Amino acid sequence: MNQPYNAIVRTPKAPTVCLAIELRRIPDNLRDQLHSWMGTFAKQWAYDHEQQPPATLWMKDEWTTGADGYPELHLASSSKLPRHFLTRLAEHLSQWIGGALKWNRGTTVDADEQWMPLFHWQDGKAWNREDLANWKDRDQTPVPHSPPAPKHDSGIAWYVELTRYSSEELNTRAFQAARESGDREDLGEYLEANRNILHSFEAYAKGATPLHLAAAQADVEACDALLRYVSEAVPNSHYQTPLMHLASSRPKKSFGPIVSLLHSTLHHRDPQGRTALMLAANGRGITTRLGNLALIKTLVASGADICAIDEQGYSALGWARKNLHPKKPDANKDVIQWLEKRQFEKEVEQFFRRNYEHHFDEMGVMQIVSRTL
Repeated sequence: MNQPYNAIVRTPKAPTVCLAIELRRIPDNLRDQLHSWMGTFAKQWAYDHEQQPPATLWMKDEWTTGADGYPELHLASSSKLPRHFLTRLAEHLSQWIGGALKWNRGTTVDADEQWMPLFHWQDGKAWNREDLANWKDRDQTPVPHSPPAPKHDSGIAWYVELTRYSSEELNTRAFQAARESGDREDLGEYLEANRNILHSFEAYAKGATPLHLAAAQADVEACDALLRYVSEAVPNSHYQTPLMHLASSRPKKSFGPIVSLLHSTLHHRDPQGRTALMLAANGRGITTRLGNLALIKTLVASGADICAIDEQGYSALGWARKNLHPKKPDANKDVIQWLEKRQFEKEVEQFFRRNYEHHFDEMGVMQIVSRTL
């Protein structure tokens, strides 16, 4: 997005509902008033919703397909405008152009595809495109609001205890809110504003930096954005890498892309000498204590050393067998059997290469010669 207001507007990440206006159905004498009607609605929305978080209404001129194609005006909103926003806008416009309105679903808003911001709500006001282009010079005078209407006193006293969060919890909540936001710009805005603490596990709850939190959710977009500010090996309070933190999690998304992003830390170890593969085999931090076979296969395919041992002499297989519940000795059976097979193959291959040489003869048969002869 190349517009000068790209850090201000909010763009929905996911496909959204679109309100389409068929311009051919609007009489010529009314068409020029369309933007005025929408402007009136935008200002009223700002007045009625003084606490509206930053949000943007996007517009695009579109032609329908087919030989009899005709122009339409498409309107789509960013995620922080409530679901009923476009419905209310349609109700407002229907008094003049009801027959020209229709709904389209699954619309993707992309500024590179001629989408332009029509209105933006922030600081209790509605701003148009001209305001956005001159954002620093906008009128920031607060809009006067009427005092709230007095509430009826039922005579019942309710006491609600306020939840108090530590600064670390607030930092974590703010990051997660930006990461989970339905608007593209929120995460980048958070990262830039907090770039001085992104590497510090002391600044976040439970000693997990934002990269650890994003990796645990297999959030590729967030991890990729964070890697512009912090190292792949940024430690948490246990001095473990984000890849190790992923190994102790069960993300719902595919974690293959995350392993690729954090590949440089594949062989890193924590203070006990454990690798991400060992933690994935043990299921450390998981209630069932079961290893994550899918992640184990991904790590090994990416080059993780299946024969490596930690400070106590445990390999990944050893960690898969460690701390099993006596009543469920076969609970981690699938992980154990897979690791046994792959470690056997690896160990036999290493033994063979240390003690034997081989070549293939003209008939395609492998000939083996002992190195000790």
